[in-house]
Amino acid sequence: MRRDGGSPRSRRRPLTLAQKAVATAAVLVLFAGTMLTVVGTGLLEADQPLDDVTSGPEAGVGGGVDDPVVQPNASTTVPQGRSEVNGTVTTLTAVDATVALLPTPLTIAVAEPGLGRSGAVIRNAIVEGEPATIQWDSGRPLVLGGSGGLVLAPVRVVVDGEGTAVSFGDRTHRFAAGDYRIDTPVAVGTSGLAQPLDAVDLTATADTTITFAGDASTRVGHGSLTLTGTGTVTADGSFAVTTKEGKTLMNHIEFGPGPFEVGLTLGAGGLAIAATFNEAG
Repeated sequence: MRRDGGSPRSRRRPLTLAQKAVATAAVLVLFAGTMLTVVGTGLLEADQPLDDVTSGPEAGVGGGVDDPVVQPNASTTVPQGRSEVNGTVTTLTAVDATVALLPTPLTIAVAEPGLGRSGAVIRNAIVEGEPATIQWDSGRPLVLGGSGGLVLAPVRVVVDGEGTAVSFGDRTHRFAAGDYRIDTPVAVGTSGLAQPLDAVDLTATADTTITFAGDASTRVGHGSLTLTGTGTVTADGSFAVTTKEGKTLMNHIEFGPGPFEVGLTLGAGGLAIAATFNEAG
């Protein structure tokens, strides 16, 4: 009989070092499993777009496909494939954009006038009933008025708070058929040597063209404007971009090169944009 009166089976022997290590490992495995379960509640679902997830104190609430939220000042490239953009614009630049018609009156100027490297040539105009070529040397802005406007080849267009600036490049553009007046000194040639004139009236046909040299550009006020092309578009403002993946809010967009159509309309809420982009996937 034992002196302490206890049963040999009722006493616990001290754990060995090996037994303690096994017990500690089991606790760690159990703890790790608990942490994985907690962290797992914040994981993305397999089909949840990255654009619908935000973080940080300014991200707002929501973030689902039907209620997308992005952080302020986000800069995002328009996704590949077809995208529709709606919202308001503060600035926009389109390269290789075509304007259906740039209506007169227009004032066209260059950065460094009269240096012999810039100006324009109008061909196949009618002056006093005769075919004529008209040359502008850019010494003074070209002031063009009349009943139509210019049908432009692809150009560079910049829209900002002051209006729309069109840079003509060195391409050839056409006149819409109609009667025009240039209130700027030009040289007019009908037969023989060109004669300098302080102003000239002309009639444009479907064959009348104008080709610029240098950095000639014009600025017009805000209004309805449609741009199409296959170049690039960048813009700042407030936009909702819709793709087959859902809708995303952006305040800066970059697109291209690729086919685009951009419609701009001035309204009470600012300059509204409705655009379609078709960047190749």
